[in-house]
Amino acid sequence: MHTLTNPDDTPGGEPAHLTALINRSPVVAIEWCNAPGWPVSFVSESVTQWGYGRDDLLSGRIHYADLIHADDKPRIEADVAEHFASGPDEYRQEYRLRTAAGDWIWLDDRTWLTRDASGVVTRIHGVLLDITAIKNAEAKIRRLNATLETRVARRTAQLEAANQELESFCYTVSHDLKAPLRGIEGYSQLLLDDYHERLDEDGRQFLTNIRRGVAQMHELIEDLLMYSRIERRPMESAPMDLPALVHSVLDSFAHEIKTLDAHVDVGELAPRIATDRSGLTLVLRNLIGNALKFTRDTQAPHIAIDARLHDGRIIIRVRDDGIGFDMKYHDRIFEIFQRLHRAEDYPGTGVGLALVRKAVQRMGGRVWAESAPGHGATFHVEFAQ
Repeated sequence: MHTLTNPDDTPGGEPAHLTALINRSPVVAIEWCNAPGWPVSFVSESVTQWGYGRDDLLSGRIHYADLIHADDKPRIEADVAEHFASGPDEYRQEYRLRTAAGDWIWLDDRTWLTRDASGVVTRIHGVLLDITAIKNAEAKIRRLNATLETRVARRTAQLEAANQELESFCYTVSHDLKAPLRGIEGYSQLLLDDYHERLDEDGRQFLTNIRRGVAQMHELIEDLLMYSRIERRPMESAPMDLPALVHSVLDSFAHEIKTLDAHVDVGELAPRIATDRSGLTLVLRNLIGNALKFTRDTQAPHIAIDARLHDGRIIIRVRDDGIGFDMKYHDRIFEIFQRLHRAEDYPGTGVGLALVRKAVQRMGGRVWAESAPGHGATFHVEFAQ
């Protein structure tokens, strides 16, 4: 059996073959003596990728330690001393090395030690790989991350400022705008009460119209405030009893259902749903309220509510047999303040379905409708489960 003591030995031709493989690879094989400056006793031809010839290092004209970056050298020397003293005898280091052209490259140095019988290190063996491209890529990623963090911080600050502005807006709407409305409402009521007999029928009707307008303005302000607050309301997703929630919402419409002589059919409902309770309550209240509103001219109106599981998603449906709408207006009905009918015919602010869409989107779902004029409407709300 032949023992390879120097890669230049070629007994049987096999070591020469191994040496050729190393020389054609991106790896530089090297051996150092345990002496000051780490003189090189062997280095593969692949060292030419650094711009050096083998003889530059083997002759001692260049000491390997002198090629290591000054900022990395103390760390490397301390690490080597620790391994020499207490092992382990196989370890890995990364550091910068100066090429013959004066450039700095990063090396991945995988080293193992040979010791004599007394435990003294006699040879240091290394396999060195240029990882400059990897280091550059890592640095680029760090720079991108830093840029991204800066952008996120800036965007967060902008959102916080926008939220503060929205808070101020809500305060103004809630307090400053409502104050004159309360005045109009109060004085108009005083006119009706104290001057009723002095006003003719037209005057009384004018005051009634004013009070109706004030009531609509109050409703519009409340809906606008709710729309502005929905994004900032905390979400609390948790499992809940869907049938119980549906019946609870229906109970809140008991008077309207009785007045319209409406029949509400609650079909099969998934027993449990995991989402935000307040958000889903808002969605159901608006959809059921719309169904009742737009069936008020239908004799014995019929409303159906059900929910089914499909491909891991739950779809809640609210159907009515009311006036319906043209599907070309489908997207418009979910926009804020967009109405398809006059407020005189069907009271409302045009905010309800916009609230529904925003609430559903915040809960990670989607909402859509199917309808035709005169043939009712079906609203679908879908959530992942």
